[in-house]
Amino acid sequence: MLAKPAERARREHLRTGDASRAFKEIRYLTQKTWSCTRRVIGKAEHLSKGANHRFVVTSLSSKEFEKRYVYEYLYCARGEIENRIKEVQLELFGDRVSCHTFRGNAIRLWFAMAAQLLTVTIRNVGLVGTELARAQAGTNSNASMNSCSKTGRRVEAAPSRGPAWAIPVLHRALTNNRPRR
Repeated sequence: MLAKPAERARREHLRTGDASRAFKEIRYLTQKTWSCTRRVIGKAEHLSKGANHRFVVTSLSSKEFEKRYVYEYLYCARGEIENRIKEVQLELFGDRVSCHTFRGNAIRLWFAMAAQLLTVTIRNVGLVGTELARAQAGTNSNASMNSCSKTGRRVEAAPSRGPAWAIPVLHRALTNNRPRR
């Protein structure tokens, strides 16, 4: 199914040196498990590491949703949301619901979500253009928040606990974006 798009993506990658994608869509019906024909979108991608092909089965109309849009803006966005959920569960302790009361567990989840909101804000405002801009919450926490201690108005980096530039960069970015009174 993806032989021609894969070859197009490979040639484009060789020409530019960048990751290259080509898409193809077919209608498909399984012999036993599907009751009707489905739309299958194939993505042929070529990276410096080699070929990377994926398939998405969807019920979205091809008249309303172009194949590249379905893959890049719907399917990939869904994966990104799943990564953020996993990040809350694993790195921000969003799965800790060991209190004896519903309210206790609810407040723990609320704190985890507040930590996620803070993490996303720091990532999207304070770390833009840095190596930590797309890092996970635990990486940013270890590299920036735990790496420095603030005393008064002076920021000092703790040795070997992450990049020394992280807190000053965050401080500058966040204070420059603060609304004026």
